[in-house]
Amino acid sequence: MRTSIGVLTLAVGLGAWSCGVNNSTSQMPSATRTGPGCDSIVSRLARGDTTIKVVGPLLRGLVMPPLGPPADLKGKAIVAWFTITPSARTIVDSLSGPQISSVKYRADLMRGLEAMVFTPAVAEGCAVPGRHPLTITF
Repeated sequence: MRTSIGVLTLAVGLGAWSCGVNNSTSQMPSATRTGPGCDSIVSRLARGDTTIKVVGPLLRGLVMPPLGPPADLKGKAIVAWFTITPSARTIVDSLSGPQISSVKYRADLMRGLEAMVFTPAVAEGCAVPGRHPLTITF
């Protein structure tokens, strides 16, 4: 089964995942500055200013989820929402979809999600906070 998330394509089947990132369709600008010079941009974004172009955040790697998901997840999808700080700290905000019946599998999955690495979002050359969804279909 395949699912696309922007330029990221996940193929999930038989408990094994593979990942392909197509860099040719998306160029992620690098943040050239952070800190005090970027405070006004971050403030404007926090107030909902939509005139600022924000690119990203961009998933840089993919941690393999644990093998052997519970049978009740087969054919179902969950969505993990991440917040990525300007310093690239990744926070798993929420996990929505069906309940994961196995406590151990859920803990292993959360550990993998928390280990994901992102490049922060960029606005006007500044690293800014951003959110990113990831859909996982079992």
